[in-house]
Amino acid sequence: MPNHLERHEVCSWISRARDRNVRIVTQTQLITAMRRVCRFGTSSGLHDQPDRPLRQAVVVVELILMMPVLLVFLAALIEFGLILANTKVVALASRTAAKIAAETPASSLPFSISTVRAGANAVLATAQMTSCRVILEHNVPLGGASPVIDGPCTCSAPSSPALPGGSPNAVRVTVCMELSQLTPNLLAAFGFSTTGRTVSESTLYPYEN
Repeated sequence: MPNHLERHEVCSWISRARDRNVRIVTQTQLITAMRRVCRFGTSSGLHDQPDRPLRQAVVVVELILMMPVLLVFLAALIEFGLILANTKVVALASRTAAKIAAETPASSLPFSISTVRAGANAVLATAQMTSCRVILEHNVPLGGASPVIDGPCTCSAPSSPALPGGSPNAVRVTVCMELSQLTPNLLAAFGFSTTGRTVSESTLYPYEN
């Protein structure tokens, strides 16, 4: 029987053979052949086994070629996911610090930056992080100079929304973080390094004292 025929080709071949009144195979051989067709998709049955290593080799080569792309995609997914999750912690730290500043007496505001930063770091410590700079701004009368900055890294407060020029009185706290604290530097080998980059979150809070 011919090798590597599809189901319809086998049926067509047997039909033509019968039309010519030619005895091709015995009944047992025909049943065996058709069972192999149903099982393997070709009339050759087990004769297509030598092709399998070649197909497997092609799959392995394709996987090797795609592996770097998959690894970059996976690293980017992990890195940006961690940045997104930990940025929410930084935002919570800024809200906590702003509330502390809003409850501080006006005469103590110029000296409260260490307390405000400690409040932010207490929140960040839950994610094993610490701030690199905290900026306190306010428009409180008798509250002293504004802004008050504590921390060595390069980071600035946002320009908008601006603090009110007068009433109502408000405070704004900006918490700055080194990006390397938020996520491992997984993409450095691919040209995107977190070294030297910062992320900041600010909270504007009405002055309550």
